[in-house]
Amino acid sequence: MSFTIISQAGCRYCRKAVVHLQTTERTAKVYDIDDYPWLKTLMGQAGHNTVPQIFSPNGEYIGGFDELVERKYIR
Repeated sequence: MSFTIISQAGCRYCRKAVVHLQTTERTAKVYDIDDYPWLKTLMGQAGHNTVPQIFSPNGEYIGGFDELVERKYIR
């Protein structure tokens, strides 16, 4: 199972989140909001307007890059 990251092209924190997960031997499925515009609608309905939006493999909402790092996902 992999993490889910809602991202946008050019977002450095989105890229940092992917790299962080790779360094902890985790994988991520990345969805760019420019390729999936309906994600902007869902994010807005959930009260989020920034990227990245990160979810754990079990679907738990983590938050952004800082929250991902704070959780210290360790194998």
